[in-house]
Amino acid sequence: IKAWMSLAEKGDTDALIRSFFEDIYTENYLKKYRPFMGMLVKMAQKRDLSRFLKQAKAILSFDIREALEKTDVSAYVIGARNDRIVPYTESQYIAGTLHAGCYIYEAYGHGAFEEAKDFNERVLAALKEGSDE
Repeated sequence: IKAWMSLAEKGDTDALIRSFFEDIYTENYLKKYRPFMGMLVKMAQKRDLSRFLKQAKAILSFDIREALEKTDVSAYVIGARNDRIVPYTESQYIAGTLHAGCYIYEAYGHGAFEEAKDFNERVLAALKEGSDE
């Protein structure tokens, strides 16, 4: 995130978007969508960079651990072993703290929600399991 912030501060939208994609997605996904990166860069605006910087700073200062330990909710945590943004060990920590179910994708990173074909089905199954149907 700090590297992304540095690129945003320099106004280097192209490098920021490319770095973001490289850190989020697997190589197989990137092979398919790399041709569209140029279009994404053109769509991004400088004002987006200031919003991005605000959000990135907020992420770096965000720590839910203390409140999480006091939380009593039903949850299902999904993580990814190759996640460069939120390490899978953090997903396991959250699941353990909340006494929640947890699934870790072995072959994906932070973009598992877009890449894993069964992601939505996993979420739906967890929601149905937690409902009073």
